[in-house]
Amino acid sequence: FDPQLVRLVGLPPLALSLFAAALAKRLGGPTVLARLGLVLAAAGLLLAGLSGPVTLVAAALVSAGVGLVVPGLIATIAGAASNANRGLALALYTFSLFVGASLAPPVSTVLAPLGLWPLYGLPAILLLAAALGLSLGQRRSVRAPQSIQN
Repeated sequence: FDPQLVRLVGLPPLALSLFAAALAKRLGGPTVLARLGLVLAAAGLLLAGLSGPVTLVAAALVSAGVGLVVPGLIATIAGAASNANRGLALALYTFSLFVGASLAPPVSTVLAPLGLWPLYGLPAILLLAAALGLSLGQRRSVRAPQSIQN
């Protein structure tokens, strides 16, 4: 497929971010939305490893995942941080996002000669690990004892 066509197919699903708040309410909160986005993006990457006719579907899935995970994570982080630390927490999230975006091209250059599965599989595994981390983190915060205020 022409790379421009793949990018073009990936563009409309990014509009899901415009509906993220409503979707989060319907699905159970921003953490659920972020987890869904991570899983969709991972599924798209794994599908991209097959190449061929599924490439356009893979591009749409990855973009839809990104369109959901970014607002979901922002809302999750903002909701978990105290008022005093919210700006710092979001700044650290943004910094880590930029570091990842900066490291991706050289890492993909190293992985590309190894084939499609390492190139797409490693990021998919990392996305699934992040989804699992969100699940475990959410369970931990639910189970954390609440202080009693008089």
